[in-house]
Amino acid sequence: DHTGRYRGHASALVRPGTTDEVAAVLRACRDAGVSVTVQGGRTSLVAGTVPEHDDVLLSTERLRDIDEVDVAERRVRVGAGVTL
Repeated sequence: DHTGRYRGHASALVRPGTTDEVAAVLRACRDAGVSVTVQGGRTSLVAGTVPEHDDVLLSTERLRDIDEVDVAERRVRVGAGVTL
């Protein structure tokens, strides 16, 4: 976490750039019986994104697509790595 109070250890860091890559990583981890910790902005104050048990750390920071903007409905569809 960003406070430095919590520490973990990841066996790997993956930074997929597409949803297809995310799916492939999750399939591979499932097939290998490996746990995954998803990490977004790393602003958690409760260690929600700190990996345990040598998890694979899946960062969403490269998922920055802005797909749809609906001005009338005041909605936007964005990737998990987009900062609002």
